[in-house]
Amino acid sequence: MAYYLELQRQPEDDLQYVWVSMDAFTNRADKLGIPNLASGVVYQQFVSNLHVVCNVDGVVTGDISSGNIEFWPYNYTSGNKLGLPGANSSKYDFDDTCSFSANYSCMQVHNYNARQTLFAINHWSSGDVIDIGIGNRPTDHPDWTFSGNGGDFTVKTLYVLVRRDASDTTPPVPLSAQADFSRRLVTVSFSELLAPSSADPRLFTLDHGVAIFDATLEADFRTIRLLTSQQPADVALTLTITGVRDASPNANAVAPGTALPVAAPALPPEIITNIGTNAGDFASGYECVYTLDIPVVGNFNAAADPYRVNRTRTTPVIDTFDRIAYYLELTKKDGTVQYLWASMDAFTTDRTKIAVPTLASGAIFQQPVSNLDVKSNVDGIVNGSGMAGGNLEFWPHNYSATNAAAVPGASDTTYDFGDRRDPGGHGSMQLHNSAAAQTLFAMNNWGVDGNTLALGIGNRPTSHPDWTFASNAGSDYTRRTMHVLVRPTAAPPLPQPVAENVPDAQGYRHVYTFDLPVCGSFFTSASTYTVFADTNNLPPYSRVAYYLELQAGTAPTQWIWTAMDAFTDDPSKIGLPGTNCFFQTRVTRLDVRSNVGGIVTGTDIDTGNIEFWPSNYGKGNSIGIPSASNSTYDFGDGSANGSQNGHGSMQVHNHGAGAAQTLFALSNFNNNNLLSIGIGNRPTGDPDWTFAYNAESYNHRRLYVFVLCAGSTADLTRPTLLNATASLTLDQIALGFNEPLADSSATPTFFTVSPDVTVLDAWLSPNKRDVILRTSPLTAGQLYSVSVTGVRDRSFNANPVAPGTALSFRAPVPYPIGPLADIPEYGDYELVSYLPVSNTVSYVNGANYLVDESRFQQIQPFDRVAYCMNLVDTNGVHKWVWVSMDAYTNDLSMIGVPTADRGARLQQYVSNLTVYASANVADISVSTGTGILAGNIEFWPNNYGAGNALNIPGASGSRYDWGDTIDAITTVGHGSMQVHNFAQGQTIFSMVSFGSNNRTPGLGIGNKPNASNDPDWTFTYNAREFTTKDIYILARRGVPATPTGTRPGIWNQPRSLKIRIGEDALFSVFSPNATGFQWRHNGTAIPGATASWLQLNNVKKSADGSYDVVVYGTGSQAILSQSATLTVIHGGTVMWLK
Repeated sequence: MAYYLELQRQPEDDLQYVWVSMDAFTNRADKLGIPNLASGVVYQQFVSNLHVVCNVDGVVTGDISSGNIEFWPYNYTSGNKLGLPGANSSKYDFDDTCSFSANYSCMQVHNYNARQTLFAINHWSSGDVIDIGIGNRPTDHPDWTFSGNGGDFTVKTLYVLVRRDASDTTPPVPLSAQADFSRRLVTVSFSELLAPSSADPRLFTLDHGVAIFDATLEADFRTIRLLTSQQPADVALTLTITGVRDASPNANAVAPGTALPVAAPALPPEIITNIGTNAGDFASGYECVYTLDIPVVGNFNAAADPYRVNRTRTTPVIDTFDRIAYYLELTKKDGTVQYLWASMDAFTTDRTKIAVPTLASGAIFQQPVSNLDVKSNVDGIVNGSGMAGGNLEFWPHNYSATNAAAVPGASDTTYDFGDRRDPGGHGSMQLHNSAAAQTLFAMNNWGVDGNTLALGIGNRPTSHPDWTFASNAGSDYTRRTMHVLVRPTAAPPLPQPVAENVPDAQGYRHVYTFDLPVCGSFFTSASTYTVFADTNNLPPYSRVAYYLELQAGTAPTQWIWTAMDAFTDDPSKIGLPGTNCFFQTRVTRLDVRSNVGGIVTGTDIDTGNIEFWPSNYGKGNSIGIPSASNSTYDFGDGSANGSQNGHGSMQVHNHGAGAAQTLFALSNFNNNNLLSIGIGNRPTGDPDWTFAYNAESYNHRRLYVFVLCAGSTADLTRPTLLNATASLTLDQIALGFNEPLADSSATPTFFTVSPDVTVLDAWLSPNKRDVILRTSPLTAGQLYSVSVTGVRDRSFNANPVAPGTALSFRAPVPYPIGPLADIPEYGDYELVSYLPVSNTVSYVNGANYLVDESRFQQIQPFDRVAYCMNLVDTNGVHKWVWVSMDAYTNDLSMIGVPTADRGARLQQYVSNLTVYASANVADISVSTGTGILAGNIEFWPNNYGAGNALNIPGASGSRYDWGDTIDAITTVGHGSMQVHNFAQGQTIFSMVSFGSNNRTPGLGIGNKPNASNDPDWTFTYNAREFTTKDIYILARRGVPATPTGTRPGIWNQPRSLKIRIGEDALFSVFSPNATGFQWRHNGTAIPGATASWLQLNNVKKSADGSYDVVVYGTGSQAILSQSATLTVIHGGTVMWLK
């Protein structure tokens, strides 16, 4: 690795420079630069094989066998830490001592044999003038400490470089695979850093039918976490790995078929070692719910899920528990490891409220806790079991020192174990042993993101005992980990018949048992029929199930089990429908088990519906259930409510083709009337048993109600296929879904395209919502159908797409170029989308583009976007306008019509506009020209108001114009796609009224004439006035002039290769902070080549040429790798000579 520093005082002065290279002292390129707190860098050590080039007098150049570095973000003293000969303990030089406190900061490279500083940069952390220099400082401290001379130089530039090591040919070795207690995750650790694209579920296989849906590469780049289907509890699993590659330039791959056993769930090894999990040990019987790698700077609010492990987001969840525990482990700068275990009786039944008490969690606890068990290696901590005197201070707010809870022994003037919660956002997560007057652990100052956390075990030796204001997470510790655990309690046993007949019921919680009467009055006294009820402190649940058993005469007992996704979160409304209980709705993922003939059983049935109410009802099919009758009481009735006492209905149905049946029904259960009860369709009369009045024909009538508990954040919604679009090249299809998909969804066999199309490959787009299919050639204009199975969403529950999902689409035909040929800059742009607007539109699931290449975007940067609206009215009058601008996003899918499926809600300024228009528009209703400094866009599918939310110059607060206010609550509504020149008080073009379905759009160029209320055409519905109404959307390739976001770094560049025809070639790149990759061949993007490596098999001569990769960071940041050349050598004649 090497450092190059150059300094220049004034342009007329000579440039000073130094180059110093050395053998690598770390393999982490992110730890080579300025050593700040976030990097965690502290290096005070020897370095070897230095090479120095310098033009500053006195600096020793050439090859030097050994030197030393002093890199840290803290204060330091002049004491000789390494004891180097010639170092001066009273001056700051080449051997000082880091204090691990405060923030003066130091980055120095020395040649200690020459008693010389090669370069030094100091004092950068506090906003003051830096110290900087090459060679020894002529006066005072040789390492430039306290020189304060940064302002003396007009040029001061540091370059940090590395030399690639191509000698690594060793593949990564999988070290372990560990299941977690949910049996939905497997954590796999490897021997070295992995390439980012190794986090691909298709590279891993589990036996015994366990599927792998998703793979996540952890921050250490050595660990991959796999999300799986439910793992069997009594079977040993084996994990097989193929194609996982390391981060070296050679991208070495794990040998195909490498296998290792999956270890059974266990607590983290540090807990096993320090606390113990054997019988009688403190951690015995506990399971981990959360693991948090505590950052230096808080990010708990912005992060969707800041936890490395989060058991509240997976099913099955831990339903009931009686104890909660915290294990905190901190590694200090000197390598000392501190730990603390503290467990207590459960202070809540909600597992979502036991971790960091953020605003989103709703957790606020200032209370005592009982039966405290404590074990710690920190001096002064009182260890013991069953102790009294524990108390919590968990909240996301500010607090003051006042002892508001009157905790015995707490101070009113010092922040300790008894404080007062106040408005604000500091944040406190503190556990105390007030009986011992000590803080057991504290984590503070995380209530607002971006603050340095305060963290400690035991009382802080100085200042406030509870670590308030310590701001020490980075200065005191190199590693910070918290585990939050609970001790589960045994689930109550299921009722015997349910346990025997329905294995699927395992994991469900029994809520109600109703012994159904012959005559009933559920509306006024449903609870009187309850034999068993358990709704106290019921955790959040994701599914509801019913088990009805009926027995008549000497006949065997009939039974049916129906389970479905929860249709309410109120457990009081899942039993017998009494007052204010009304549910007439479809239900999802219906499971049916029964011993009654004719019942269609199965799982994940999406054609279920329920009819729960206490009132009278009619035959009318009020919610349009397919195949239901309007003249028979069946699975689609209506005219009911939840407020009136009447006939009553509690019915579960399967209206699907091949079923069309009532699964079970209770009715006529009010006013002491004779109940109607049945399983399956009634053989005669109304299929739903409405007027059967048959309850007395049964000796036994019992209904059980159950729930499946799940975290409040559990996602149980299937992904939905919204649209399908074919590419202009007629060899790709983009399938758009309503939510991000699991990586495993990009499997070609999951998709069938007919007629007569072969799916050759599949990959996910960068937004993870689109699956791109590479296919055999399509025919322009042909109507096709695509069928989908096996696709799953990206949630922890990996919800599958509904069975039978299919959609039709038409392959594109050549589009009319319209006025584009007359626009001078059109040749610099590429068409992204072409939309002929209809008289009535339904764009909720996406606009019906004739061309939409944004779906196939090769993720290459673009620097400008352009729009052209082309209108011909019914009188033949033709007008058009073109407007281009600097790119305002790096996502091509966000520059089109802002429909709800794209999530585009953009109200912002845009810059550097160019406007052209037809002669009947130019400089009449729209000002034309180039270099127009600024404009603004209003793109959204929502409703909006006339208020000038962004204070756009010249906009009205009461008229709909170029400064309106988006409705942030309603997700779809009127809709706006408007580009404005606010300096001229002009709408350049506008399309409105497209946000929700079945709308008549409004279109206009320039301001609406004679409009007192809506010069931006808001209330115009004029689509029928035009025979042609086309919108063209274009982009110009290039790097944005002012990119936003985080720029990725490339640690390993692609290397040139020379191979023979028929051999394989592999290019790779390693970027630890990349968000995407796009490989190119001779400057052209390679479809689907979006991994961190590019594998070319059985190479042909046509593969000759240059290969590079666009590496994407966040925002609009991207960099292009170095080019690598592939030389393919022709085969020759083999001659045998004797």
